[in-house]
Amino acid sequence: MSLRRDKHPRYKIKALRKQLRKLSFPTSPISVNLARFAADAFDKYLTAECPTLDAAFGLSKKRGVPGWPKMRLKMAKDIYRLRKAGKSWSKVQDELSSSYSDTDLGTLKRTYKEFRVHLMSKSVIDLL
Repeated sequence: MSLRRDKHPRYKIKALRKQLRKLSFPTSPISVNLARFAADAFDKYLTAECPTLDAAFGLSKKRGVPGWPKMRLKMAKDIYRLRKAGKSWSKVQDELSSSYSDTDLGTLKRTYKEFRVHLMSKSVIDLL
């Protein structure tokens, strides 16, 4: 089991720092799991697998899919337009399958639900 799944990496770094300050040889109070976590992170950094120590310790931001929020909003606008026209979910799915790659019914409903209030408020504002 990977240590990174247990708790946030910052917690482990703080615990390692505290344990390293209490360290006295030949007896060592440092846990084996924390020592392995630090050793693995330093190995990743030294072998250039991770460009920074932050990345090696799992503290760097994860890269997202570029343009995905804009694409979800565009998809939600299309869904809203089709649903407002009285189309069923299966017809919405059929019409959007040529424009978007991920058009399973669950994704369409989830995307619509995420932006529905925003799109409704915009249509009310446009009417006023």
